[in-house]
Amino acid sequence: MHDEVLERIWKFHTIGNRYLRAFVNLKILPIAVMLWIIVDLLLLKRAFVDNPMLLTGWLAVAAAALLFSDVSHRVPATLETLWVRGLLTEPKEREDRFERALLEIKCPSGVREKIQRIRSLHQGLPKNVQDRYLSYVNGFEEMLNSLAGNLLSGGLVALVIFLALITNARTRDVTPLFVVYYTAALIIAFILGMFLWRMLVIAYQIVVLGKNFDFALQNKHPDGCGGLSILGDLNLINTAIITIPGIYLAGWIIILSNPESVWIISYSTWLPFFQDLLLVVVGLTFFIFLVPLYIIHQEMVLQSCPLVVHLDEVFKKINRLAQELLKHLASLDNSGSGASEEDRIEIDRMKGEIALLQDAYDRNTPVPVWPFNRTIAIKFIVSQSLSLLTLSGIFSKEILQAISSFAGSAINSLILVLLL
Repeated sequence: MHDEVLERIWKFHTIGNRYLRAFVNLKILPIAVMLWIIVDLLLLKRAFVDNPMLLTGWLAVAAAALLFSDVSHRVPATLETLWVRGLLTEPKEREDRFERALLEIKCPSGVREKIQRIRSLHQGLPKNVQDRYLSYVNGFEEMLNSLAGNLLSGGLVALVIFLALITNARTRDVTPLFVVYYTAALIIAFILGMFLWRMLVIAYQIVVLGKNFDFALQNKHPDGCGGLSILGDLNLINTAIITIPGIYLAGWIIILSNPESVWIISYSTWLPFFQDLLLVVVGLTFFIFLVPLYIIHQEMVLQSCPLVVHLDEVFKKINRLAQELLKHLASLDNSGSGASEEDRIEIDRMKGEIALLQDAYDRNTPVPVWPFNRTIAIKFIVSQSLSLLTLSGIFSKEILQAISSFAGSAINSLILVLLL
């Protein structure tokens, strides 16, 4: 069966340039790093291997490149899954659903205002969900491969690495061989900057998806997220790319913060730079992971509002019938005459109605309101644990120093006042 959306998605490229795409898909960077290590061990007198900061840095780059290769394939796969699962609906369907809910039963305050705001955001967008999704996919791919965005992000990352190298490089490192290493580092930094641009675009496009589309949430989907855990999975692996440099920085901060470390003499000048950069990396990681998924969460809460209100009404009926049944049974016990045929029919009727309502309630609960489940949340928290612990150590030390300094100044001032 012809499906224009699927045919378009199958031609989707996270990396438009075919040479860069081949560079990523063929895992050239990780392979080159491993070959470089082997050649250095055998032919170059361990000049690379004996520089652990440089060695671990390149290994981190290789790991990030592997993860990005995975992300580049997950993006079109996620777009396809959203469409195939039927998770996107016509905008008019949601408006009608909300209007019915607002007319029949009272929704929480603010829902009507949110509906009006969403309608204003949807102005100018195609009404047909297929046309709207095609427009979204085209815009997604175009932004991913924006020349200006890639050049800006790549150049910025390369500039940061260049300034770090010329500021912190040891004098003995300035040899022809290490000039080659550092030149290669700048080239790879530029490529990583292009990867960073795509990470930011992916996060942004998840936000766009939440604002411009309506979701047909599947309450009993096995993922526990109404079928939308694919967005959480995509965002998790997307943030995992930047988690790699966070782990690298945190590891070296811990090493260089140890007074007994053998590497302090060689790399101590890098410590302030690594501390500042780790703060940026962790902040960016949480921003990329949480903000897009929170936007989707808001949309899921809004769309589930009519269902939640209806479920509340169903539960009220279940509770009312259960109390009536209890009173009816109690009255029969008090009468001592036993249950008549009419009483048994009435009891069976109430039990049947309760069972029917309870079945309807169970089939529609719990209502999913987050696009990630416990597994994804645990993975994210664990991946950030080393970076967060390192940052907490840095800030706690600075806070304690500030408190100590303030306390010392306060005590000195008090002594001067008493002496005067």
